[in-house]
Amino acid sequence: MTTIVQSAMTAAVPAPDLSSVENGISSVETQLAVQNLRSVINNNSSYIRAVDAIADEFSDATGIDATASLNETYDASGDFYSNAGAGTSTVNAIPDMTSNTAPSGVASATGGGSDAYVLYDRAYSIFAFGSPYGFVKYDFGSGNGKVIKQYKIGARNDYTDSAPRAWTFQGSNDDSTWTTIDTQSGQSFSGGQLKVYNVSNSTNYRYYRNNFTQTNGHSNMTWNSIEMYAALPPVNMTIISSTFTAETAPSESSAVFLHQPVDSVTINTDILGYISRDAGTTWSQGTLVDAGSFDSTTNILTMNAVDISAQPSGTSMRYKIVTANTKEQRLHGAWLAWS
Repeated sequence: MTTIVQSAMTAAVPAPDLSSVENGISSVETQLAVQNLRSVINNNSSYIRAVDAIADEFSDATGIDATASLNETYDASGDFYSNAGAGTSTVNAIPDMTSNTAPSGVASATGGGSDAYVLYDRAYSIFAFGSPYGFVKYDFGSGNGKVIKQYKIGARNDYTDSAPRAWTFQGSNDDSTWTTIDTQSGQSFSGGQLKVYNVSNSTNYRYYRNNFTQTNGHSNMTWNSIEMYAALPPVNMTIISSTFTAETAPSESSAVFLHQPVDSVTINTDILGYISRDAGTTWSQGTLVDAGSFDSTTNILTMNAVDISAQPSGTSMRYKIVTANTKEQRLHGAWLAWS
């Protein structure tokens, strides 16, 4: 009979490598988060609670603590938060004319006749006689260029058939080579109406002009006022969520954010993510990872397994997003889970 020595059969068993399992769980968790966000977006829901998680697509502002947040702008029509400058600033306004003197900086060009551009006081209007009618140009001065994002044109109270119908809005830095920023045709105005035109422009120009080419039937062109506006620059914002209560004090937490970089953005530099389990008294920063595209303009940023065990014990969960370096960004949704 052979005697088997038990100790001779004992061998060291190496610890299993669980990194691939953890990565798989993170991937499944991200997919679940994205599906939850798509569900609330499709249903236009407010934030929803799941088991140890919440999903918020910002259909309203109830999931964000507006008092604790800073410099955030909520867009109710687009359901997103952004750090765009709050509104616009007027950089030029050519008001109703009360004399034949042009405001400082306004110049004119000859249109169809010698009286192509005349400031006319009777109707507080500017008259331009004969096609192609000419243009109104504004010079902000050397070193004082502006990035115009919006302009407005006002019609006079009478003679609406002489209001502009077609024109181009242009910018230049040498008063010679002009870049067309906006083209309009088929426009019509009611008496005294002021119409707003938003433009996609990111270039700083010294000179701007409205180059008018057609009226609404009258042989003369008239308008009442022209205004130009520059968007305020982006600001650094902090978005802090409302408090969501966990069943027990969690030791780690994960988040997914639907992020639209309007400017070129470096994650973990221009946008930073944090999680708290004590209602925002203490924060732990996570590492954001670009997990791919949610749609044509929006990326999926993940922040997996953030260790929050060193924070004071608590069940009041919050996330925080901070933008830096005045890069314009939009946040379209957030998912937060804990365990």
